[in-house]
Amino acid sequence: DNDGVDCDLQFTGDLDGIIKSLSSAADMVVMDEDACELMKDLRIFLREKQNIDISDRRLVKATRLMKISAASDGRKKVDNIDFLITQHCFWNEPQQQVAIREWLWDNLTPLDRESGNSLTQMRFLLDNLRSEIMSILRKTNGQIDSTLGARSEDVNALDSLREEANRIVTIIQEQQNRLVCDVEYLARFIYLHSHPCSYATFFFDFRLVI
Repeated sequence: DNDGVDCDLQFTGDLDGIIKSLSSAADMVVMDEDACELMKDLRIFLREKQNIDISDRRLVKATRLMKISAASDGRKKVDNIDFLITQHCFWNEPQQQVAIREWLWDNLTPLDRESGNSLTQMRFLLDNLRSEIMSILRKTNGQIDSTLGARSEDVNALDSLREEANRIVTIIQEQQNRLVCDVEYLARFIYLHSHPCSYATFFFDFRLVI
């Protein structure tokens, strides 16, 4: 009896093998400095704002769960999106789950969490670069080559600004790529939420691996 839920589960005869394989893959998953910092911030939020003291044992189990999440998605590193699982691990009272989920949505972004507004920061940097480039171009009358009369120091300054602009572009592209990956993973996470049986099986399998 599934209490009226339309549930079409597929079972496999090699469940033990799958669990063993996933567990081994999770052992190879790492948490980088950003993920560790996010976990620390979440733990502080829970202690100071929700009066939830997360024990080391509970923290280790949640971390293991996130590594399994990453491994099941074929990744070697825990991403911010894996933290969504913690909303089911850290609450003591049902209403706390909502607060945890809201905190996660406010903090799970590929943007710079320290600045709080990475887009504004990038725009500020690009505006400054544009101003510096325009200032140098006015000095050289639009020339960007020393063979055409521009001073070597101005040409060198332009080269330096070009390199800085390329670095900023690279950072933006990396953030964009990470956001695309997060959106794809989030779509699967939302699918699980909208399909109760799949969602329950998802976490049941995780508990087996832990």
